[in-house]
Amino acid sequence: MNVKNVSPSNIGNVILFDKARIEVLSPRFIRLEKGMYVDNITQGVKSRDFPKVKFSYEHVNNSLTIFTEEATFYISLRSLRVKKVIYRDINLTLKFNKFYRYQKISLLDLDINSLINDIDNRSLLIFDDSKSLIYKNNQFVKRDRKDKDYYVYAYQKDKDELKRCLLFLTRIDDK
Repeated sequence: MNVKNVSPSNIGNVILFDKARIEVLSPRFIRLEKGMYVDNITQGVKSRDFPKVKFSYEHVNNSLTIFTEEATFYISLRSLRVKKVIYRDINLTLKFNKFYRYQKISLLDLDINSLINDIDNRSLLIFDDSKSLIYKNNQFVKRDRKDKDYYVYAYQKDKDELKRCLLFLTRIDDK
């Protein structure tokens, strides 16, 4: 089997905690990990080496707030969930409640073009890579059931940027 690990995470985009690792992949795209931290390729992800992103963060108790040039993410470190996102340019807040528009999508079943065509104008996309096998020692192996590995994209009418991020992450176009 010929599998190449395209690139690991950019260490400049990583926030590391006792039981969680968060990566800021773009001003609207973050990764949340709990359990085993994975830089190897998986069935769904080949590349995490996104360019350096300008961001800052505040950590208070079990809450993390990440500030980028386009959005502010409010994250519970206990549950490893995005509680809300505030878009900087349009004064819009998406909250995690019954009125919250979000889509949870497995990276194993990802069809980027269908997703791009069917997406709401403003929503939070949660891509779940937790069940993907990890490529390790020349074979794909299972993860621990308790591991969490989510990619969260705060979408707002930027289909080209979403597609660029997903193509970079998955490298679907690579042969």
